Amino acid sequence: MVLLGEALGFRGGRFSGITFTSERQLAGGDGRRLPWASAPLFAATSRNPALWLEPSGSVVWDALRGAARGMLLWNSFPWHPYGKAGPLSNRTPELSLWKANLHVLEALLAEIGAAKVLAVGRTAQAALAELGVEAPALRHPAHGGAALFREQLREQMWSAFRS
Repeated sequence: MVLLGEALGFRGGRFSGITFTSERQLAGGDGRRLPWASAPLFAATSRNPALWLEPSGSVVWDALRGAARGMLLWNSFPWHPYGKAGPLSNRTPELSLWKANLHVLEALLAEIGAAKVLAVGRTAQAALAELGVEAPALRHPAHGGAALFREQLREQMWSAFRS
């Protein structure tokens, strides 16, 4: 399965390099470290002494119970598009930007073959549609969507398990 998000966020993939994953989940010592992220493999990459924690990433990893076996986390726009406030801000990549980079997603989809793709949010769903790919859409966990996202992901994973 592939969980396809929108773009890397400044609290997450901008510093961790992994979609829906923050440096605190990889290098933190506050109990939020993912079970497979052992030291010294992972170290902080920002100057934030508290380490960045991405809220959406926390929801995703909680829903996955800290293990992504058989799951690829990726974004329809695989870079961090920052806003007017600079690199420590986020913005939705505009249509022309993600369309100009669809070849990256297209190459990924060609490599994964028959893997089931789940679109996390409308931007991911639109990018897939642009490539002619139909995928179940999950509510993005941000802005009050966490509970619905967890429910929809659980349903999709259970459905895939039964097939």
